[in-house]
Amino acid sequence: LHKNKSYKNQGDKLAIITINGKQYNDKKFTQATKNIVASLNFTNNEINKVNLLISIYQTSKNAYSNSIVNNLPQKQAAANRKNGIITINDKKYFEEDLSDKLKSDILVFKTINKKLQEFTIELAVLNTSKNIYSNALAQSLEKNK
Repeated sequence: LHKNKSYKNQGDKLAIITINGKQYNDKKFTQATKNIVASLNFTNNEINKVNLLISIYQTSKNAYSNSIVNNLPQKQAAANRKNGIITINDKKYFEEDLSDKLKSDILVFKTINKKLQEFTIELAVLNTSKNIYSNALAQSLEKNK
């Protein structure tokens, strides 16, 4: 969905919207069609924002992951030990052997993972809405031919 401004003369503004390669004059749109276009534009903008946030959080996740792996203690816990153990990359470590910074990094890493899951759900919802608005727009344009 692209919006191009064209002008016949200075007093007459004509907005041309390109949808799937076809150009439409938005002055001929019903109010319902204009509302669908506005909702679709808003949804596309939100999708772009969430994708940017996912990229930012993924970058941070990678940095924290590297920090965690590079700061793990040498000593590993016994395989049969159950309490006071944290498992990272299938290796068990005693919680008391972890530095405060490492514990903090692990907490932030878990928080980032949770946030990425939330963004993934939000993106699925937004994409569903985008599909609904796209279908509604196609139907509205077909009706108004």
